Amino acid sequence: MPLINETVWFHARSGTLILTDVCQWWRGDALPWKAALWARLTHVRGRMGVPLHVRAMVRDAEAAAASARQILNWPIRRISLAHDALVDVQAQEQLALALGPLLRRG
Repeated sequence: MPLINETVWFHARSGTLILTDVCQWWRGDALPWKAALWARLTHVRGRMGVPLHVRAMVRDAEAAAASARQILNWPIRRISLAHDALVDVQAQEQLALALGPLLRRG
C-alpha cells in the first residue's frame, strides 16, 4: 500500500496481534456521528474488517494476500486494533473473515 506504511506486531508469548489500520472495528454507542458514518461507509462499524479505503490502496494483490496468509498462520488468541477495539473471542476466526477480501484478490 504505497500511501501508508502498515506494520503489524505479534507478541507470541501472549498470542496478541496488534494492528493499526489494515483492520479496523469501530464500536461503541458513543461515537461522534462523523466517525460512525465513516465506519459504516468503510464497512468497519459492525465487524472487524479491512476498510474500503485501505483495500483501494493495495497495488500488489498477491503480496497483500501473501502477507495475510502469513499473519493467519500465527497462533493468535487476541487482537488489539487501533480505534479502541479488542478482540478476544474467536480472534483467529474473526481475523480470517476480516482479511477475506485481501485473500480473494490475491
